[in-house]
Amino acid sequence: MQSTARHPVIAAADGLPLAATVFEPAHGPVHATLLVLPAMATRRSFYRHFAAGGARRGVRVATFDYRGVGDSRPGSLRGFRASLDDWAGLDAVGAHDFARRLAADGPLFVVGHSFGGQVLALADALSDVDGAVLVGAQLGYYGHWPAREQRRLWAIWKGIVPVTTFTWGYAPGWLGLGGVDLPADVARQWARWCASPGYLFDHVAGAKERARSFDRPALVYSFTDDDFAPARAVASYLSAFPRAKLHHARLAPSDVRARRIGHFGYFRPESEARLWAPTFDWILARAAGLDARPVFADAGRSFGDGIRIHADEVMADLEHGRDAA
Repeated sequence: MQSTARHPVIAAADGLPLAATVFEPAHGPVHATLLVLPAMATRRSFYRHFAAGGARRGVRVATFDYRGVGDSRPGSLRGFRASLDDWAGLDAVGAHDFARRLAADGPLFVVGHSFGGQVLALADALSDVDGAVLVGAQLGYYGHWPAREQRRLWAIWKGIVPVTTFTWGYAPGWLGLGGVDLPADVARQWARWCASPGYLFDHVAGAKERARSFDRPALVYSFTDDDFAPARAVASYLSAFPRAKLHHARLAPSDVRARRIGHFGYFRPESEARLWAPTFDWILARAAGLDARPVFADAGRSFGDGIRIHADEVMADLEHGRDAA
């Protein structure tokens, strides 16, 4: 099955226009709608292969750019006001409302990549989805990283980010926070969260309660070579969702015959057969009302119920360039 793409402009909850792309099956019915919630400093175009892969399987997929990123960026970020609260409470909510209208009475799912997965704790609107897929979602407190990394991360969050955003008026992509320029308040807020043991839960009113009340099925992927999501950071975040029906697969690249996956490899085309396929199978089964458990095709084993966490791995450094889209 082939896919088609169109590029509407959608409205954030405050009316700000956001760039979006919708991938549809070229032929045949739409069985479910999926909204992609992007990672920090990641353009929607990065998810185009994944989205097209979903559309080929009968899943409509909508992607969008947060304000200040990609095609939702103004000419200059100097003086442009945007925060993580805006990304979650305005942009993601507006995208959710758009996706809900697309889905009409059909099932709606979300896939949250990294920060996108954290939006579940930041936006009430997402509590109505039929299921969630989390990829590399974590609690970003620097203390969850290996000891050898913590001093460098502390310097980034407490020194480099405040100085560069004051000097430049935004966080330049070359700073290493993702390769994409970020609005100043986004970077500053991220830095404050990362320096707090409870991360966003220390700063966002209602976030703990929102996470505790989320009771939808969630398929969770984390990877042993993901420098942005060490095991403790992933486990800490998932523990905030006691009512969610979690299926957690923590995989090594060798589990899917890959040389590397990292923080971004799940969404690259080479992951279609061994990672996307079980994901979309799970979505389609859930859309059909089945209490499905995803199966890792190569090994023929279920990912299982609940949280499966291996011991902490020794992580490589956090240089985003090695994972750049």
